Amino acid sequence: MLSSFRHNTRFQVSVGILLAVLVFAIIGPFLPGRGDPNALPGKLFDPPSWTLWLGSDNFGHDVLTQLMYGTRTSLVIGIVAGAVATLIGVVLGALSGFRGGPSNKRSNLPFVIVRPVQ
Repeated sequence: MLSSFRHNTRFQVSVGILLAVLVFAIIGPFLPGRGDPNALPGKLFDPPSWTLWLGSDNFGHDVLTQLMYGTRTSLVIGIVAGAVATLIGVVLGALSGFRGGPSNKRSNLPFVIVRPVQ
């Protein structure tokens, strides 16, 4: 199965992008000069430079540092949401498989599962 993924260009590009985002989120805040998300006095609306790669915002915060910390938060939220959805799906699938048969056709369970998502 893994050998078929090795030859799939889309899979390789997707894994490469995902790894780049993970490295950016995990290692980024530990880079020199990027660990402090607090305001930089006198640096309001600074354009991009060698010290501030993406410039600063209206509060004097380094935009790249904020992006790094925001990426970490987004990854955690995505992983937790995926885990919760998987847990709910496994529980409901096991319940449906356990009950099984014609009771699924008369049950409102599919409607209850799908309706909040719509």
